[in-house]
Amino acid sequence: MGTKTSITTKAEIAVAAAVLLVIVGFGISWWLGKLDDAQYSTSTSNLYNIGQAVSSYEDDHNYKLPPTDSMQHFQAALAPYVGGARGEFLFVQPENSQAYILNTALSNKTLASVKDPASVILMRGTVKHRNGRYAVLHCVGW
Repeated sequence: MGTKTSITTKAEIAVAAAVLLVIVGFGISWWLGKLDDAQYSTSTSNLYNIGQAVSSYEDDHNYKLPPTDSMQHFQAALAPYVGGARGEFLFVQPENSQAYILNTALSNKTLASVKDPASVILMRGTVKHRNGRYAVLHCVGW
């Protein structure tokens, strides 16, 4: 009879371990999904704030877009509108700590010279999120 109890105990332990692994697996999946949601939200918030800074820059520079030939020039042009060095974190993606991608074709153009600016992307992230989207900033619409 002691052998049967021993086998039952081992089976119970195996089942409990399997159930625990499934629960942990679902928990990790849920947590990673929430992390992705938070990173996407932070990324879109960063781009929104950059968009506000671009709008202010345009108002002060005869409706010209800031230089987009490099992230360094873009960031320097917008520094007064994002709090100087304190705003540097806005230009870095929270998902991978890399800079956003700039549309270099728009460097120093006026908004009036951009055909359908609401559909033209000024900058975007490099990470495709679980919702199938990249974080993007259009020329207008922020």
